[in-house]
Amino acid sequence: MRQRIGVLVGGWGEESDISVKTGSAVISALEELGQCPRRVVAGPGFFEELAEARVDVVFNALHGRMGEDGGNQGLLEVQAIPYTGSGVLASALAMNKPFAKKLFRLHNLQTPAGYTARSSDAPGVEQLHGDMGFPCVVKPACGGSSVGVTKVCAP
Repeated sequence: MRQRIGVLVGGWGEESDISVKTGSAVISALEELGQCPRRVVAGPGFFEELAEARVDVVFNALHGRMGEDGGNQGLLEVQAIPYTGSGVLASALAMNKPFAKKLFRLHNLQTPAGYTARSSDAPGVEQLHGDMGFPCVVKPACGGSSVGVTKVCAP
């Protein structure tokens, strides 16, 4: 028996284009398996489009903000629609890199050395960085994928 699978694409963040590519690949794969997936675009009119699609389950192909951070998962749970991927709490915790790093360390999971800095910390960043060396990688604390990742070769 075939389920009505909604493939959630687009989104509200800076990764919406990547989400559309991911969703297209998922739709193609599902069609090859004999399914009839329905593309559901997250953005303006999202609630209406999701209700109109009358899906049994959602394949979450969203990336970044409101896709991987627990927001979208919460919206789907409120509507009692099952979805792929992690739930609200796991998604929110994983998207917050500094908090996830603290949890890893709390449970004795190895994670590379690092620190959190704000733009106001710029004058003292060399002291924060200490003897960690270069090159190093700078990443937004709550971004997804590789958006905003920068390799810093020298102070």
